[in-house]
Amino acid sequence: MIRKCNTSCFTDVNLYGNPTRIQIRRGVRQGEVISPMLFSAALEIVMQNAQMPCGINIDGERLQYLMFADDIVLIGSEPSALENSLRILRIAASSIGLEIHPGKTKWMKNSYASDYCLRMDDSVIEEVSSYVYLGQAVTMDNDLTVEISRRRKAVWVAFNKYRDVLTDKRIDAQVRARVFNTHVLPALVYGSETWNTILNEERRLASTQRAMERVMCGITLMHKIPAHEIRRRTGVKDVIENIYDSKKRWAGHVARLNDNRWTSRVTNWYPRGVKRPRGRPPARWSDPFRKLFEQRWQQVARNRNEWHRCVLQNWRNHP
Repeated sequence: MIRKCNTSCFTDVNLYGNPTRIQIRRGVRQGEVISPMLFSAALEIVMQNAQMPCGINIDGERLQYLMFADDIVLIGSEPSALENSLRILRIAASSIGLEIHPGKTKWMKNSYASDYCLRMDDSVIEEVSSYVYLGQAVTMDNDLTVEISRRRKAVWVAFNKYRDVLTDKRIDAQVRARVFNTHVLPALVYGSETWNTILNEERRLASTQRAMERVMCGITLMHKIPAHEIRRRTGVKDVIENIYDSKKRWAGHVARLNDNRWTSRVTNWYPRGVKRPRGRPPARWSDPFRKLFEQRWQQVARNRNEWHRCVLQNWRNHP
């Protein structure tokens, strides 16, 4: 239908009394309303036609890729299989006129994978230790150091954008707090629903917020005013509480999913044949919920009212 709508089309232009008919040889252009939908549909066909051998086994089914618009993540258990999948994807994409940019393509491996030089045709794909995907820095060891540093820089950019309002004491404190909570704080906690923070990382985030609150109050560390007094003056929402509220809200959403999507399946996935390291094992994303409800946290989360009544201090990782 779209092809027919854009076939044999023309437009008439009357320039200085001279009518001219111009044939339209191109249909949908970038920026038009239907363009993103057509592109997504075309890319979906590419992914369906590309029979890629990569992927990891998630309870009997292979998770091969993640895709959001044209941001695609290929997942593999071996670098060689990943390279082969990239080659197959490039061929499938080129069949409809799409190309993969080698300079924008990166790859990462965990500590279990051997050294490998991944190539796409004659181009060497750069190996990186972290990569920004959909606005978040992703690492193979789930280290939040890079992402939290990015969030701290981003929140200062947002704060400076509204500095004149936030530091103007002629404006009501509640209004300034609302501006901070609405326009500044989200830059610090973007993507925090999936974070698994440790105490040191939470302290860095809280320190950044306290620094901005001191600017709002027009004071410095030399004044030696307690943090709770500064919070009483500003009335802004605590960043750590915001993180755990977002995480709790997302956990409830995941627990109530019933369409067998990857979000829920990966959350409940326990790799077979792999044991957790000795000593103090790394914290897991669901540990705050298990601390309060043990293994039945998802059962509790399916009940919205009961889940909303959970007291924050009882299931945080740290006091």
